[in-house]
Amino acid sequence: MLVYKGVKATQRYDLYMGQGYWLRELDTSRGVAFADIERASILRMRLACSIPIFIICRDPKPHTLDLYPSHKKELLSICIWKITQADGKYKVRYWSEGAVSAEKRKLQHEHVVERKELIQRLLAGEEVDLVVADAIACIVTEEEHALLGKSQASGWSRYRDAGIRVYDSMDGKWLS
Repeated sequence: MLVYKGVKATQRYDLYMGQGYWLRELDTSRGVAFADIERASILRMRLACSIPIFIICRDPKPHTLDLYPSHKKELLSICIWKITQADGKYKVRYWSEGAVSAEKRKLQHEHVVERKELIQRLLAGEEVDLVVADAIACIVTEEEHALLGKSQASGWSRYRDAGIRVYDSMDGKWLS
């Protein structure tokens, strides 16, 4: 259970950190309704970004979208960013243990599966929906971000390798 400044996450309480910025309301009493609101927002953004991703990667008439390879990668990268920031840069489901108590200026919006890997998968022809489902963000500290950059693993394995605990604010649990 997450506790911050003596307040348990299961209590009805808007959880603010450091300089007063919003982490997220950790209220399990609202249960499904709260989860559905977040899922709907993320699903809308995933759908909105999946269409340009599909067009960029699988245009049936290549001559209509003849993009320079670096431009194609940049457009895909922007789409992935927008998916992970559907509700805002810091309003994400996953937060590292260090980020929960850090100052806002010391935080990083981290892609659990790195964007370059997601872009490579898209360009290799992997199903767009499968790749977009892996576009997940976690808020970490600058120090944790540096540790994650040293890992050769992918996804949540990078966090385990770096010894970073992650809190799932939707389920109200620490990831194992």
